[in-house]
Amino acid sequence: MPRKVTVATNREAEAKALQGTYANHSHYTRDFEDDVEVVTPEGRLIGRLFPGELSDRPLVAAHNLIKTITTPITQRGRVVGKGALMPRINKDGSVSEINEVPPSVRKLVGYSDTIGYLGPSPRFPRGRLTSYTKAHKKAMPALTPVLREVDKLYFEEYRGAHQYQAEGWLGNGVYNWYGRLDDETAFSSCYANVDVRSGYHIDGNNLGGSMSALFTMGDYEGGGLVLPQFGVCFNLQPGDLLLFYGDDIHGVLPFKGHRCSGVFFSAAQYEDFWEGVNLPTPDPNDKSDL
Repeated sequence: MPRKVTVATNREAEAKALQGTYANHSHYTRDFEDDVEVVTPEGRLIGRLFPGELSDRPLVAAHNLIKTITTPITQRGRVVGKGALMPRINKDGSVSEINEVPPSVRKLVGYSDTIGYLGPSPRFPRGRLTSYTKAHKKAMPALTPVLREVDKLYFEEYRGAHQYQAEGWLGNGVYNWYGRLDDETAFSSCYANVDVRSGYHIDGNNLGGSMSALFTMGDYEGGGLVLPQFGVCFNLQPGDLLLFYGDDIHGVLPFKGHRCSGVFFSAAQYEDFWEGVNLPTPDPNDKSDL
């Protein structure tokens, strides 16, 4: 059984003000690296750390894939840091209306891409594979063994939360990780990062109220995940798994060495997407809506 810790700290306003800045040790008063479940006084989960629960062989396969990613970070401004987005300079020297992370900065902040499925859109109402996934056929198979272990732990510990995410693929007619409309997994996608120290941000493309699953790989020191609203830090090592809510503001501490990470998440499903564009939710049982 995990050690259960209740944290009364709630600095929501301060955490919001920190978005786009970098985590440091003054932003937390409690840190964890053991088998622990951290909750609010109301019992709402902040984070559940499973130390050493992920097997070596699946992690090696995931690491061998993720460490090859060379996709620069061009649009995720808050991940790179506040003020990182600047107008793009076109080839003819004119200034574009599109903002992006300048090439000189991209070289300093690591590499990142999304593996799996994106959420629904009017053109792709069931979701679609990311460009990286379509170009790298071995990417999803390389991560699937880790995903299976993550799903098992998640289901065993938080069956209701897992079912909320897993049953949504069938109920909302949106593809899960396996490209199916079933409840075999709670996840559709994985953020894969190479030597990225993320600034404080929320994961805005996730299904509302869904948990994310973070794991790390490599040889590094530091790099804990800080949730400043609650004043806590989780110090993950390779083999550990952390379940947390991606819509809680979070960021990564400085680290030395080589640190890769993967974050399994549930892409926004029909309710989130269609409400966001003020259109009625399609009926997943009506093929004309799909």
